[in-house]
Amino acid sequence: MKFTINQRGKSYDFFFHKEDKRNGSGMRDILTGKTYPLIKGISPKVICDVGANIGATSVFFALNYPNSSIFSFEPTSINFNLLKKNIKGFLNINAYQFGVYNENKFQDIYIDRTSPGRNSIFQNWNKGNLIEQIQLINLSQFLEEKQLGSVDILKIDTEGCELPILLSLKKYIPKIKVIYLEYHSKKDRDDIVELLKKTHVLGREVLVGFSRKKVNEKLIGEKCLEKVEIEGKSIIKVGDIIDVNKLADLRKANKLEISVRSHNLGEVIFLSNKL
Repeated sequence: MKFTINQRGKSYDFFFHKEDKRNGSGMRDILTGKTYPLIKGISPKVICDVGANIGATSVFFALNYPNSSIFSFEPTSINFNLLKKNIKGFLNINAYQFGVYNENKFQDIYIDRTSPGRNSIFQNWNKGNLIEQIQLINLSQFLEEKQLGSVDILKIDTEGCELPILLSLKKYIPKIKVIYLEYHSKKDRDDIVELLKKTHVLGREVLVGFSRKKVNEKLIGEKCLEKVEIEGKSIIKVGDIIDVNKLADLRKANKLEISVRSHNLGEVIFLSNKL
């Protein structure tokens, strides 16, 4: 894809996977600031992009914070090769083919070729049957080796490894101004909020996942993510909250399962309470 920064009038090329089922829409959301909206009043010096994928977030930050140093971490070859291609020409982006965790070790990761952003060390997170051995590093040790006393912006999207990474960064957390993070379970979400509550406030939270659930009383209160019709007439629209009457309509339509918003996958922004 080709995109232009209006205030500069310069065009940039950005490459995404041919197998991408979303046809690059996720990358567009990042590059236009929808996924990681900029926070006013900060001039970051150090940015860490953990789970950099193919580089959209790093490029977005590089364009908007040209005086910052950006450290991008992506462990898988399928993504890192495109990452290097996409950041070519951005001198303030430093890319490393490492995964980030709470310790230094080598680890198998499961590759999802049709959706490489879902590559994970946890087999149940994607449908990939291809395995690659990757190197994981402790980010706190990396920052010490680079003599970086603080991180201003931290972005983490690591398909289930977010909490261990944050726990390993405890001494750095109080100085981090903005944390962009995607959690992958409600328990992780609650544990992360508890970990950060003394130093940060929850600035934004967006649920982005979905799940299939059986049509029964447990559906009441859930947000429906599909349209349901009876004889061509819409009885439930996308976004409707299931109540007792809508549950009865689902049963009339002989629906056994339905897609609803999942509380296990969400994007959050934490802001330092010093801002």
